[in-house]
Amino acid sequence: MAKAISDLKSKRNNFDMLIEIVDARAINISSNKELLKDFNLPILTIAVKSDIAEINSSNDLLYISTKNKSHRQIVLNKIKEILKPKIESKKKKGLINPQFNILVLGLPNIGKSSFINFVLNRNNLVVQNYPGVTRKQTLVKIDNMLFLNDSPGILFKRIEDLQTGYILGLIGCIKKDVLPMYEVIKFGYEFYLSYYQSNIFNKFNLNQKLTFNDFLNHICKQYKFIKSDNQIDSARALDYLYGIFMNGEICKVDYEK
Repeated sequence: MAKAISDLKSKRNNFDMLIEIVDARAINISSNKELLKDFNLPILTIAVKSDIAEINSSNDLLYISTKNKSHRQIVLNKIKEILKPKIESKKKKGLINPQFNILVLGLPNIGKSSFINFVLNRNNLVVQNYPGVTRKQTLVKIDNMLFLNDSPGILFKRIEDLQTGYILGLIGCIKKDVLPMYEVIKFGYEFYLSYYQSNIFNKFNLNQKLTFNDFLNHICKQYKFIKSDNQIDSARALDYLYGIFMNGEICKVDYEK
């Protein structure tokens, strides 16, 4: 991570603008503010996955879903609006077709490559549903004026508390194989019980609050996660629930309530 940060900082003068990608379900938690302060550039923060987020409209952000094609033009218009002073300045200097390099930053698996593919309107970058796919900066041409630079996902230098780590796990920014899966899913279950009880009841056919262990037993029986020795397969249940939480399949959620 240190090398990636150093490389980006050394090239900061090559960029005209910065786009920060955050997850609309956890806007502040998924923002790498420590890194942003080192760039003296116009910044556009784009909250992706708005289709599975409970949105707080008081935030001055651009909310988009890459599933909504109409959002593409909104993004391009906003970029050019922010770059307008630089566009006009370069045209006054005689540059008829000025070009601008835009750096796209965000945490691992936050959706940077998916966002760039969306703006490109085609599948161009490798996209996988786990952190650590983008290994180096990738330059792509959007049009004759705009060039987007994808970058490796960079996590915080330090995660301050367990809850932050759990939420980053639930939105997919921390590799699954290093997560304390039982604790992460337990946090997710209890969070939904606190703020979205009717939704989680409906999703899993619950009629009362259960302890987390009883909930796991319920999931194993409901979805037949049973081992050959007729014992419940808790590991399989945890893995299943991880996918449900990460993909936002219960309801629109705001993890920063």
